[in-house]
Amino acid sequence: MKQLFLIVISVIIIGCKSNNEISFCEGLTPEGNGITCGTIFSVGYLAVQITTKEPFGVDRLIFEVFEQNKNRLNKVSSITIKVKENSQSTSTRIHLYNEGKFIVKVLGNENKIIAEGEVEIIETY
Repeated sequence: MKQLFLIVISVIIIGCKSNNEISFCEGLTPEGNGITCGTIFSVGYLAVQITTKEPFGVDRLIFEVFEQNKNRLNKVSSITIKVKENSQSTSTRIHLYNEGKFIVKVLGNENKIIAEGEVEIIETY
């Protein structure tokens, strides 16, 4: 019985997870492909790419950046970019000046989160 309950919960969690992708990269090629992508970087000047399964349906997206401090999220910046309503991908640049973990949320229609990701900046010297 316990195993069945765990399977049902797992299916619900997986089914509810967004299929939209967010990627963090050190740069972009002229074609828009990511260069050196990942989630841990030693430099905080990053390109953020988002790809969705459905068109955005809005003419602007908001990229909100939060720094994780213990159990709190502190908003670091908010970037609004223009997009085509029928587009399903876009990118912007973010600048993270401090070492630490950050969450980037992309807001669309009615400020609903359409993608979210975590990135970490580490000091290497």
